[in-house]
Amino acid sequence: MTNPDSKAVSPEQRHLMIAEAAYYHAERRGFQESDPIADWVEAEKEVDVKQRQ
Repeated sequence: MTNPDSKAVSPEQRHLMIAEAAYYHAERRGFQESDPIADWVEAEKEVDVKQRQ
Protein backbone atom coordinates (compact mmCIF):
# COMPACT_ATOMS: atom_id res chain seq x y z
CA MET A 1 0.00 0.00 0.00
CA THR A 2 1.29 3.43 -0.86
CA ASN A 3 1.68 6.05 1.81
CA PRO A 4 -0.69 8.90 0.84
CA ASP A 5 1.66 11.41 2.51
CA SER A 6 4.67 10.38 0.41
CA LYS A 7 5.65 12.66 -2.43
CA ALA A 8 6.05 11.28 -5.90
CA VAL A 9 9.44 11.81 -7.46
CA SER A 10 10.12 12.67 -11.06
CA PRO A 11 11.81 10.12 -13.32
CA GLU A 12 14.95 12.26 -13.17
CA GLN A 13 14.95 12.30 -9.37
CA ARG A 14 14.39 8.53 -9.27
CA HIS A 15 17.30 8.03 -11.67
CA LEU A 16 19.60 10.12 -9.47
CA MET A 17 18.49 8.27 -6.33
CA ILE A 18 19.22 4.92 -7.99
CA ALA A 19 22.60 6.11 -9.28
CA GLU A 20 23.59 7.27 -5.80
CA ALA A 21 22.48 4.02 -4.17
CA ALA A 22 24.33 1.96 -6.82
CA TYR A 23 27.47 3.99 -6.17
CA TYR A 24 27.26 3.22 -2.45
CA HIS A 25 26.88 -0.50 -3.22
CA ALA A 26 30.14 -0.42 -5.17
CA GLU A 27 31.83 1.75 -2.55
CA ARG A 28 31.01 -0.75 0.22
CA ARG A 29 32.96 -3.35 -1.78
CA GLY A 30 35.84 -0.96 -2.24
CA PHE A 31 34.95 -0.83 -5.95
CA GLN A 32 36.36 -4.35 -6.27
CA GLU A 33 34.62 -7.14 -8.17
CA SER A 34 32.22 -4.53 -9.46
CA ASP A 35 29.07 -5.49 -11.31
CA PRO A 36 27.43 -2.19 -12.21
CA ILE A 37 24.26 -3.81 -13.51
CA ALA A 38 23.75 -5.85 -10.35
CA ASP A 39 24.42 -2.73 -8.28
CA TRP A 40 21.86 -0.79 -10.33
CA VAL A 41 19.19 -3.50 -10.02
CA GLU A 42 19.65 -3.71 -6.25
CA ALA A 43 19.55 0.07 -5.98
CA GLU A 44 16.32 0.18 -8.01
CA LYS A 45 14.72 -2.28 -5.61
CA GLU A 46 15.82 -0.23 -2.60
CA VAL A 47 14.57 3.05 -4.04
CA ASP A 48 11.25 1.53 -5.06
CA VAL A 49 10.70 0.02 -1.60
CA LYS A 50 11.47 3.37 0.05
CA GLN A 51 9.06 5.15 -2.28
CA ARG A 52 6.24 2.76 -1.34
CA GLN A 53 6.67 3.38 2.38
